[in-house]
Amino acid sequence: MIRNYYTDSYKSGIAVTPSDTLLLDGKTKATTPQGAWKEYNIYIGNSPAGSKMKVHTINDEVIEFVTPAQGFVLPVSVVQVYATDTEGGISNLVALS
Repeated sequence: MIRNYYTDSYKSGIAVTPSDTLLLDGKTKATTPQGAWKEYNIYIGNSPAGSKMKVHTINDEVIEFVTPAQGFVLPVSVVQVYATDTEGGISNLVALS
């Protein structure tokens, strides 16, 4: 079970497929209004040295994390993990809600 600081535990998790066009829930970002975006927290399963990942947040911001800590949950609400600029062996990402 993965816990966070705000609740006892997350209710569900899905494997993350990085995409430059799709949201984490599989909907197309271009045709889904921002108010309908589903937000997740991202758990980092594997993050070797030199890795980076680019995410899109619920606040419509693009943020890049360089060498995020393995076993860490990103401190932002994410709607999309980009395939472009997510590299360096980062893998086993889980979207938690």
